[in-house]
Amino acid sequence: MAEDVCYSTVIFSHRSPSGAEVKRDDVIYAEVNTTGTLSTERGTPTGAVSVSTLRADPNTTLYRLATVCLGLLCAVLLTIIIALSVNYTGVTESLSQANSRMKNELDWLKENYSSLIAASQVLWTNYSILAAVNDKLQNEKAELQRNTSGLQSIIERFQMENDSLQTKIKILNRHVTEIYKTFPSLEKYCSFKDVESEEWVCNPCPRGWVFFSCKCYYFSIDEKNWKDSHTACKKQGADLVIINNREEQEFIWRQTKGNKNKWIGLTDASMEGIWMWVDGSRLTTGYWDDNQPNNQNGIQDCVVADPKSHSFQNWNDLDCNSSWQRICETQAVFR
Repeated sequence: MAEDVCYSTVIFSHRSPSGAEVKRDDVIYAEVNTTGTLSTERGTPTGAVSVSTLRADPNTTLYRLATVCLGLLCAVLLTIIIALSVNYTGVTESLSQANSRMKNELDWLKENYSSLIAASQVLWTNYSILAAVNDKLQNEKAELQRNTSGLQSIIERFQMENDSLQTKIKILNRHVTEIYKTFPSLEKYCSFKDVESEEWVCNPCPRGWVFFSCKCYYFSIDEKNWKDSHTACKKQGADLVIINNREEQEFIWRQTKGNKNKWIGLTDASMEGIWMWVDGSRLTTGYWDDNQPNNQNGIQDCVVADPKSHSFQNWNDLDCNSSWQRICETQAVFR
């Protein structure tokens, strides 16, 4: 039994059965006063143990501290390595996801790049077309500006000519006014259009007359016998109408259609059956109604145009003393 043990370093030695010495280090005892025996495993015979008291080696303590520190350091490093491994796994996954996202974005950019290239080509084509159109418009604008300048010059010249003509018109109107005062009969043909400017308007026929083929025709509404009708036309500076052709006959028929009978300047009062116009010329072509002339009762020597006839061939001989409207004719003063 050991007593007052103070741990120190001792060396146990014993001999193996073969006689070799066996040593064990780092066994700490303080002081051993008892002599004992060590037995080997499996009933090996014990041998003598020699125990000697030794002082603890300082290097051994340092080694132990270094070992502990290295163990702690290894634990820390292991913890760091595990943490880094976990973090690396997360970072790797994040990088993988970012790489996949960037790959998708790259594919999207490639597609958009192709689309943008195509759109750029279209825009460039359209730009070229618009540039050509713009050049054409610029040329047309320049041409229009040149034409405008030319037209402006023409307008200014016309304006000057118009001013000159207006001056001449005013002078002529004053002359016409003086002529009108000298010849009052002009009132039948001319009248003021604008009293302030004293502008005159003249017609080829007197007011109330109808112009046709360089002649003027008057269709009366009052009724007289043939002789008085002839006299009334004379007073108007005209005569009973003389119809020389088909066009004139159709014109008179259209003007009188549906109205009353109207005297024309044709009679056979001087010699029965010999129809003469008021100017002394003999009838060559007549436009008689059916069964006319018939000289009914032997007193029908003057001719009317019957507007109730359904044809432009509407002449009829009647009694010269009967009262009917008349058609007067005169030359137009100008065409």
